[in-house]
Amino acid sequence: MKKPNDICVFKRSGSGSWVLRFRETVNENGQLKVVHRSRTLCSGGVNRKDAFKLAELEAAKLEQTRPSKPELIVTLGDYVTRVYLPFAESNLRFWTAKSYRVTWEKHFAPRQHITRKLLCDVRTSDVYGWLHEIVATDKTEGEGLLGASTVKRLKSLLSGIFTHAVNLGYLQGVNPVVGAMLPAGAEPKETQAYSLEEIAAMIAALPDPTSRVMVAVAAFTGLSRSEIRGLTWEAWQGDELHVLRSIVAGKIQDTKTRARKAPVPLLPSLAQVLGRHRERDGNPVTGPMFRTSNGTPVDPNNLLRDQIQPAFKKAGVACWHGWHGFRRGLASNLYGLGVQDLVIQRILRHSNVAVTQACYIKTVNADSVRALASLDAVLCSTCALESSETAVAQLQ
Repeated sequence: MKKPNDICVFKRSGSGSWVLRFRETVNENGQLKVVHRSRTLCSGGVNRKDAFKLAELEAAKLEQTRPSKPELIVTLGDYVTRVYLPFAESNLRFWTAKSYRVTWEKHFAPRQHITRKLLCDVRTSDVYGWLHEIVATDKTEGEGLLGASTVKRLKSLLSGIFTHAVNLGYLQGVNPVVGAMLPAGAEPKETQAYSLEEIAAMIAALPDPTSRVMVAVAAFTGLSRSEIRGLTWEAWQGDELHVLRSIVAGKIQDTKTRARKAPVPLLPSLAQVLGRHRERDGNPVTGPMFRTSNGTPVDPNNLLRDQIQPAFKKAGVACWHGWHGFRRGLASNLYGLGVQDLVIQRILRHSNVAVTQACYIKTVNADSVRALASLDAVLCSTCALESSETAVAQLQ
């Protein structure tokens, strides 16, 4: 054995199992400390010679899986609190980092058998067991079965933690979370996408012009709620919108991905709607496209609470499924019109391996323009409403 002073093999009294005991330098709260560890090798029925062969194999495996520096051998809990969460809060989007911290502190931190596990010792079977344990425990404690999105968030958090650990050298080999199966019932629920009929009904039900324009922008550009909140008049360039920022929790941020900075084609009818919206606002050329009385960007959720939902309730419109339903709706409606998947990806500015090149195109694809033109008629009712308001205002 390579390190006779660091490891030994003995037969445990009582169970009679063969045990490998070794010393290891670990990082605890930033301080290096030598600790004694042990691992069961096999049953006592194995002879001494074979037990020592197993010990040699296990010792070699330990050397291969351990980080090259002792300071990188840490417990999972210490790594998450000292390294990963600060990294997340500095580099990830605000709500993502906040969600990760809340998820860790609620579901993982109270379980010491998880937090005290050495990061380099975690295996896929451990992750699988943790996920199932958390779901089962929360159910028995009366909290009810965790929602599918919460369970997926647990796995997503762990995946991010171990991916980061691999990159920094805290973990050798592959991410142990990759192959871990989610508990039964944790499959994602069916998401909702607005149909053209639902979008038309929503627009017709909104008497407030700002709400009407915001819903139209969401439905026919595929912009997310944070991107709509971050829209400025400078972003409107001819028949395109150039989304250069988003606003999350009141903070101005970059777009979610580089691909999301690709230009967004504007339907002619939507361009008219935006033009009348600008006229009502005094024809500004800079500043938020949707702004409050004091000039700050409107929060779509505030507009939803104060204007949109009351109007829907009054008109009997009951199809609200969140702002992201417009983005899914645009994709679904274009697909229903026979538009190719690649064209839809360009319009929505998705970023993934299969369509990376398409997402980075800087000019609007002709197919995208033709596809969106198929939806133009749906906005005619909005144009009519805007025109009627203009005519009434002129008569007054």
